[in-house]
Amino acid sequence: MELSKFNAILNDLGIDPESVRVSGVKYSLADETVYLKLEGEVNGGSLNLRKKLEESLRTRVVLYGEKFKVFSPVEYLKEKLVNGIRIDVQISGSEITIRVPGDFAKDRVKRKLLSMKDEIKEKLKGYRIKLKVDEEFFKRIEENARRTQKSFVKFETAKIEPTELKPGDENVVFGKKPKKTVHYPSNLPSSGNEVSVIGEIFKVEERSGKRRSVLLYITDRIDSMIVRIPDKFVDEISGKIGVGDVVVATGIISSDPSIPGDPVLIAKGLSLSEMKRRTDESEVKRVELHAHTKYSDLDSVLNLKDYVKRLKEWGHKAAAITDHGNVQGIIEFYHLAKSAGIKPIFGMEGYMVNDVEPIYRGNIDGDLVKTSYVVLDLETSGLDPTRSEIVEIGAVKIENGRIVDEFQSLVKPKMGMSKMSERITGITDEMLKDQPPIEEVLPKFLEFLGDSVIIAHNASFDYRFIRYWVEKVTGEDFERPYIDSLSLS
Repeated sequence: MELSKFNAILNDLGIDPESVRVSGVKYSLADETVYLKLEGEVNGGSLNLRKKLEESLRTRVVLYGEKFKVFSPVEYLKEKLVNGIRIDVQISGSEITIRVPGDFAKDRVKRKLLSMKDEIKEKLKGYRIKLKVDEEFFKRIEENARRTQKSFVKFETAKIEPTELKPGDENVVFGKKPKKTVHYPSNLPSSGNEVSVIGEIFKVEERSGKRRSVLLYITDRIDSMIVRIPDKFVDEISGKIGVGDVVVATGIISSDPSIPGDPVLIAKGLSLSEMKRRTDESEVKRVELHAHTKYSDLDSVLNLKDYVKRLKEWGHKAAAITDHGNVQGIIEFYHLAKSAGIKPIFGMEGYMVNDVEPIYRGNIDGDLVKTSYVVLDLETSGLDPTRSEIVEIGAVKIENGRIVDEFQSLVKPKMGMSKMSERITGITDEMLKDQPPIEEVLPKFLEFLGDSVIIAHNASFDYRFIRYWVEKVTGEDFERPYIDSLSLS
């Protein structure tokens, strides 16, 4: 079938042709599956689209494509809103309900949504968003998690803990000293009291204007937050802190109109500190054979330099990288690992799609030039021969490079043509009502075919229909060599 016909099917299913289009079609005889290569972005999830296509085509469908993206309103909102906030997102019709555990979380989500108003208007067109505080829902989740945890072996969770600050003021960069209790970005208190938060700086941003300020982006490797250094302390941190430093910021957590949606700690004090990191105390070191790096798109943010540095700190002698569908990181990993005295192991998590059919099937005896060929094209009422019928057979016989005979016949199906089939084939019930049934047409075609080799474009499709209906009509097991011009091209 032509690509334009599949694009027409998408259009009939309500998919905007400007958003998604079919760029390739393959049919696998081995698993009776249509592989559709798509380009563009579909709203609402690929599962719904796949189910609609399977209902329409009446066979199994697999969607793939490097340029094919699936837009899910639920995943979109979770990605944008989950920043130390526990939320649950549900869609019912055109209404999206966002549940949060309390008023503090509701306020944070509300501010974030307001800051994204224009983006949401474009991305979630037609949806209405409702914010709901549901403490009981999250309590049930926690209770279920506790019950589930009891059925598993308990492991000691690695914790990131600050070390004791050295005596004196040599660790204090400016202002107040840290409080006795130090929190993490992943576990912030909800009150407006003065607190101390520890984290590693991964970004420093300077802001100018009437009043200068510096934004420190800190993380505990679980979650992140922003620390704003007011104008009066900016000069005191100059040259003293930078990316990679661990700091304890003391101040009040509040909102900042210039940084909508995220909690900001307005610093009244800042101290340098350290965080205890995991170590590998095993006498016999394991070999990491499954590591994804930042080259695994949407799956990992692991920097190769950090990976090799940690391997060396832990005393590992060998390790692998196994990125998704690419080997871009291999050269960089090789040089970094070699310089650190570590044996690099190269791997990749590949994707297997059975999109290559054989050019020919069966044994073709004799001189290929002198062999008799029948170039065949079928029109059918669907893609699955067990649930669909042949509605037209067209063929030409070629011997010694010349057309010597032709065969063409419409076939009256036992079941009517669907509107979708009519659109794809251009054949209507009106055209078929006075045509002979398959029981009359097929024996005549087999007589025409004789011992010739079949040639067809996407031959596995035509061949499996012929084979199925020959057995159904005559009771014989049909076997014939064929050449697939699609694979050949």
